[in-house]
Formats: sequence, C-alpha cells, structure tokens
Amino acid sequence: MLLVDKYSPQKLQDILGNKEVLSILSRIKSDFPHLFFTGPPGTGKTTVAHIIKTDFECLELNASDERGIDTIRTSLKDFCNKQGDNKLVVLDECDHLTTAAQQALRRIMETSSTKFILICNQMSQVIEPIQSRCAVLKFEKISKTEFVDKIKDICSEEHIDLTESGLEALVNISAGDFRACLNCLQPLLNLQMPIDDDFLYKLNGIPSFKILESIMEQIKLKNFESSIKMFNDLWKIKFESTDLLEGFFKVAKSWDNYEILKIIGKYHLKANEGVNSKMQFYSMFHEINKILN
Repeated sequence: MLLVDKYSPQKLQDILGNKEVLSILSRIKSDFPHLFFTGPPGTGKTTVAHIIKTDFECLELNASDERGIDTIRTSLKDFCNKQGDNKLVVLDECDHLTTAAQQALRRIMETSSTKFILICNQMSQVIEPIQSRCAVLKFEKISKTEFVDKIKDICSEEHIDLTESGLEALVNISAGDFRACLNCLQPLLNLQMPIDDDFLYKLNGIPSFKILESIMEQIKLKNFESSIKMFNDLWKIKFESTDLLEGFFKVAKSWDNYEILKIIGKYHLKANEGVNSKMQFYSMFHEINKILN
C-alpha cells in the first residue's frame, strides 16, 4: 500500500495542523453553506473534503482535467438537477476553471440546492461572486514541530532509519507539503541502511540545501572565490537552474532576509523567461554580496 493511502486520515481529528479550521468543520451540520478551501498544497484540503463527502451523494471533479464550460453545463448541471436533497459537489483545483466556466458555475450555485466544496491553491484566480457565496476557510502550512513528530512516528512504524540530517533534508524537500513528504518516504521502504541528507537530495535530484547555504555563507564572509568554486562544482552536476534558484530562495527565507529574496526572485523570473546561464548566477551572487557587505 502506498504511504499516502496508508496514512490518509479517516477522521477530522487525525489531520495535522489547522486546528481552528478543523474545529469549525467539526461543528457544521448537514445544512452547511458552500465551502471554499484554499491554501498551500499538502495541507489537508482535499482530505477534509473526502471525509465530509461520506455523508452525501457526491460528484467529485478535478478542474485541472475538466476545466471548460462544457463540463459545467453537462456533468455538473445534470448531477445538480437530479432528484434528492443530499447532494454534494467537490470541485478540486477550481482555480483552473476558465472564466466562462466559473460564470456558469456561479449560476448553478445560485439556483441549485446542491452543496459545493471548492478547493484551490490560488484563491485570487476565482471570481469574486463565487467566493462571496462560500464560507472561505484558509489552510496554513503544518507547523515544523508537528510535521517532524509525524515523520518520526511514520519512520518508526515503517522501520526507516532516517538520520537527523536526513530528517532536516526531508523537511526542506517537502516544504510543508505532507503529501510530498510521504511520496519522498515511499522509495525508502525496505532500505536496510541509514538515510542521510546526501542520499535524499541525490534520490530526489535536487541540490543540497546544506551546500547552497554554504555558498551563501561564503559570500557573507567575503570569500567570493570559494563560493564560486563551490557553485561551479554544483553546476557540473547539471541541476536545473530553477531548482538551484528555489534552493537559494529557501536559504534566504531561512535567514529572513527580504532584500536577498527580492534579488533571487528577480533572477528566478529571468530563468523562467529562458535566461539561465552560469553568468546569471555570478551576477546574482555579486548583487547578494553587496547586500550582505
């Protein structure tokens, strides 16, 4: 069994984090208003919807697969027009719906007795008339303490020998997304060996946070040549530029340095536009060096 299935919560009280949101949901009755779950991935939004839907006749759609107006006018409308009062529509990734599809959805929500649970990461992509017809519940990232405690419990249960450095790497790789964390743990089952940070970073094909932090530390200490050498060694491994930049961004975020975050964000935008040569990183380090010194 996949870990994401094995450790999928079956009750609201089993879900990690977001205790205030879960407290509200535990008190709702069958006549609850339309619900809108928004927040980062892997924080329990879809899991909560799956728990609630067990008491209803449910239609579940993923708008990233079925995003056009035809889906709203056919499958969804037909379901809402069926006889019965105990109907629920769970619409995941609703921020992927086209504007026309959202307008059609708005009209159905206005006229139908069917309950709706809408789920998305980017609430700003959903038109305001839909938002105003829902009780909006915002999910936050799981706290690091709760995240780490659960990882330790699962590793103990599954006999995964995760070292302290491996645990820290797993937290960095999953970035608060517990579903991603379980997917990272999946290939470690039955490995009779200690799992450290180097192993995990190589397994997931992303640059080591520890090395990226060391590069930034060398810049901070004005050891520019040393930082360039360390970076060149990383560059030879042929990591994606965006992965390197995301790693540097995490380092700056852990330092709580807004000015460095702005610089890295600027070069991340350039990389997304196709400008991702090694010289761009040299230029970024030079700008960071001026900020730190």
